[in-house]
Amino acid sequence: EIEALLEKNNQQLAFEPMDYGPLFGVAAGRGTRLGGLTQDIPKPLLEVGGRPIIFRILEGLAGAGVRDVTVITGHLADVLETALGVGGRWGLALRCARQGRLDGTATATALARPFLRDSPFFVWGGGYGGGGRYS
Repeated sequence: EIEALLEKNNQQLAFEPMDYGPLFGVAAGRGTRLGGLTQDIPKPLLEVGGRPIIFRILEGLAGAGVRDVTVITGHLADVLETALGVGGRWGLALRCARQGRLDGTATATALARPFLRDSPFFVWGGGYGGGGRYS
């Protein structure tokens, strides 16, 4: 009976592919709670199951039909921006906007303003999530 309930719940949570509008991820922080792990590598590039966290997130978003992504970078921005490129490996139009002074998510969000259309948008954290089904 529980399995049937879970199946029904999964069917209700399925989303149809759609134009999600612009998406942007905040991947600027230092990851201080992770100690030395993020001293030389940005938190979004830490590997889980042999692949960087942010790669998993971008794969999931692309699989759900997302096409336009802006990633806000900060800590070790050059390393993260080089790893991401322009998004071609995921079929995304990906751009990076650099947060010069790491002073919070609200400031990072403001950096994405030039890339937002007059429509709803979606924000995700670049160091968590991923591996899930977004569609």
